[in-house]
Amino acid sequence: MKLFEHAGFLGRGLATLVVGALMISAAWADDPYIQSDGTQYIDTGYVGKPTTRIELDMQLLTANTGGDQYFFGWHGTSIGRLYISSYTDKNGKYCYNCLSNKCNWVNTTLLTSTDRRTVVLDAYNNVYKVLDSSGEELVSHAIPGNHSGGTVVGTMPVFASRGDNSSVIGKAAFRLFACRIYEADVLVHEFVPYRWSGSYGLRDLKTGDFRLPTLASSGSDLTAGGDIQEGDDPYLQSDGTQFIDTLYYATSNTCVEIDIALINTFTGKDQYIFGVGTSSGVNPLYIGMYVGSSAGSLGWNFQRGAGNWGGFGLTTTTDRRVFTFDGYNNRVKVRRFNRSLVDKAMGTDYTNAVTPQAMTVFGYRNGSVKPVSLTAMKLYGMKIYEAGELVRNFVPCMKGGAPGLYDMCGGTFHTDWMTNTAARLVLSGDYMTLPDDPYIYGDGSVYIDTGYKANVHTRIELDYQFGEESIMNGKSRYLFGPSYCTADSLSFCGYISGSDYYGYCSKKGVQNWGGGLGVPTLARERFVLDMSGNAAHYISGTCYANSAFVTNYTAEDTAESYHTVTLFGNRSGGSTGASAITAMRLYSCKIYETNTLVHSYIPCVKDSLAGLKDTVTGEFLEPKSSPAATRTFVAGGAVEAEEEEAAYLLSDGTQAINTGYLPKPTSRIEVDFALVEHAGYGERIFGTTAGGDVRLALYGSGTSAGWGDFYIGYGNDEVKNQSTSSAVDIRRHTFTVDLTEGSYGTYYFTTAGGTEKTDGLWYHITNTGTWPLGLFAEPADAAFTSAQNFAKMKLYSAKIFESGVLVHHYLPCGTGVAPGLKDIVTGDVLTDCAGSATPFTVGGRGYGSDLAVFVTAPSNTVIGYREHEATLSVFAPGAVAYQWLADGEPIPGETGETLTVEWSREGESIAYAVRATFNRYGAETSVTTDPVTVTRRPPGTFMSLR
Repeated sequence: MKLFEHAGFLGRGLATLVVGALMISAAWADDPYIQSDGTQYIDTGYVGKPTTRIELDMQLLTANTGGDQYFFGWHGTSIGRLYISSYTDKNGKYCYNCLSNKCNWVNTTLLTSTDRRTVVLDAYNNVYKVLDSSGEELVSHAIPGNHSGGTVVGTMPVFASRGDNSSVIGKAAFRLFACRIYEADVLVHEFVPYRWSGSYGLRDLKTGDFRLPTLASSGSDLTAGGDIQEGDDPYLQSDGTQFIDTLYYATSNTCVEIDIALINTFTGKDQYIFGVGTSSGVNPLYIGMYVGSSAGSLGWNFQRGAGNWGGFGLTTTTDRRVFTFDGYNNRVKVRRFNRSLVDKAMGTDYTNAVTPQAMTVFGYRNGSVKPVSLTAMKLYGMKIYEAGELVRNFVPCMKGGAPGLYDMCGGTFHTDWMTNTAARLVLSGDYMTLPDDPYIYGDGSVYIDTGYKANVHTRIELDYQFGEESIMNGKSRYLFGPSYCTADSLSFCGYISGSDYYGYCSKKGVQNWGGGLGVPTLARERFVLDMSGNAAHYISGTCYANSAFVTNYTAEDTAESYHTVTLFGNRSGGSTGASAITAMRLYSCKIYETNTLVHSYIPCVKDSLAGLKDTVTGEFLEPKSSPAATRTFVAGGAVEAEEEEAAYLLSDGTQAINTGYLPKPTSRIEVDFALVEHAGYGERIFGTTAGGDVRLALYGSGTSAGWGDFYIGYGNDEVKNQSTSSAVDIRRHTFTVDLTEGSYGTYYFTTAGGTEKTDGLWYHITNTGTWPLGLFAEPADAAFTSAQNFAKMKLYSAKIFESGVLVHHYLPCGTGVAPGLKDIVTGDVLTDCAGSATPFTVGGRGYGSDLAVFVTAPSNTVIGYREHEATLSVFAPGAVAYQWLADGEPIPGETGETLTVEWSREGESIAYAVRATFNRYGAETSVTTDPVTVTRRPPGTFMSLR
């Protein structure tokens, strides 16, 4: 007895046959299947070959119907064709055919049964088999005759057979569990029962293709059972209040293919799927698709000069369907997966015409910039062809937090124009998420001063996207300014009024407020203001509104704006600060003078600050704060950095690190940090406490409404405050307090690589602390069970020395589920001791990029050491290989994270370093640490490092 072995149809030995069959029968109760009642079949789309093998896992509903029932295949009478099929004849026997020049029907001695069985027809290996549920062969026949050549006629159906004339005959009623097709023993198709987009059929696990049954004229759809898997393609869903502008103007050669599923079959009003038309104009082209208001029937239009509304002859349904309007070939078609529903001529009167406006989806544009008769539906995709060539391929995706359509051909992204995120389009399925373009986001408290004064030749183009808090909030918000009324100066700004419409101001000597540029949306927009007398508003790349205005200056005028132009707000009536600051993302700002580009600002990060870089002049513009500001810009997308930011540990103001270290009179503490928000008075960058024998802290003064100075608190029992006279801001700073310096100690304060402040401490610490040192906060009790005075900041590193010897060196560490700090001297990993609901964030190294993962940060490679130990250790998160060096030469065999320095009888000094190799964005790169010089001495003496 030979058992058939294959995944899914695995044979079993005799000893376990009975038990195995019982176990499987229990499992089969949940096995997925689709079931035909003998009026349907499924076209697999496969054309058979002499190398074909077909495996069908099936279960007949009746053992014998008194007529032929075909499981699958082809047959006919023509010479030179391959006939391959399996069926049960009217006597209830399993039969098969496999011959290249004529029918060769072979009956087996095995009668059919309602037991689950596997039928195998293998032209490649010349064998026909029927196996039972355990995989045991019930019958096996060598296939006689010539079947090494020839071709089949048409594609192979399951539940039936295809004859010479492509007719399908002998439909069979059975349950289908699986169908596998091999070519030369290689699996090429694996069809399994599936529920896809709400319909039952077969899904090919090899290709992803889904196929529905084709029905007889009086047949019903398949039934299904068992634990059937479900799936769906990505789709974009509208609730009937949103639309998308394709920005595409159709022509008489246009073909539109749109894949949709209606949410409602009939609403009693017109619902437009897509389209464009007009009530006036010469030879416009009407093109569109709709659901009629009177009967809920599907209609379409493709006509030049007048409406030509035609019907498909189909009723509306929530089934997924693909509609094709082909002006080039004069056809209109509808299909549901592989099932053709409509295929007919479209009409003829549409030559040499172009639509007067771009087509919209989820609605119909008819003589207006905004569509009408919007519809609720799922959109799976939309393709546009021109004279047979694919020119647009829209697929659902997410970009910049907005759901929309991405054009795979043109690379453009299109989203809706709504003003309410609660009513935005919805994405579902396995959709793409595209990285956003570089931007900086301000929350309404920070702005940019360009330093530029507008003149009579100025044009400003702003590419931006509003935050939801800026939409419909009943007050004026400014995109840019200033607007200032004084003699011989220019008022110049773009704004949103409190009534939520766009406006502008451009006038010499007096203010001149104009409007009528539409309403703000949550889509990406562009605002253009030209001193020559034109203001324009663009949404998703298309011009939404355009307004001309009369100027009162001549080309010879030398007037310029009274103040410099600010972005995110308007400088009006004062030389400092901006007013009516708005929350938005800024993607770019360009300033022209007489059509010459003089400034081009793009998002950029420098010294941990997110701001704008002028690609024309190279200048970097930092964020500026309103009087009550507490935040900075947030960078997003693949933002350019002037240099890659070092790795950091980021706190949101709820986490703290307990170093466990007790400061001493011999301590020196260095902290490299950058505040990301000033939350109020007294946040501790580091500190012990207001209690204990030693009180030590660096903190920011000021109030919750404003910024102040950095202060150092220190002393025994009583805190002595020393101002650094350095403003609290969001730059990267390094602060050092050295308690051993001189008789009282010294502190150093540096910003962005330059020394800002150096001063002495006038009260010397003589005690050793009894409360531990905290980072990001200070302990609220001696055991550090709780923390207080939290700081929102990035910590790049912290070092602690005693009498000049490095005893702790903390670096950001992203290992495991709890990011924190790793002490590369001791090897300890410190995590949040405050029990925050949100973890620390590890970031840096390529700001804003999806590839900016801390574990690929070579610049954090460093050697940790302590003076009295003989082991050096390297901290290089993400390294894939190490090589230790002695005086620049590789040490054979030393390729680990640590190096044990051997003793010698004669003292010698050797500079040790390590070369760490990383896989950086798919390419290997190496970095070598700074060397550590070790003086090696005979046993019994200590090691010194310098």
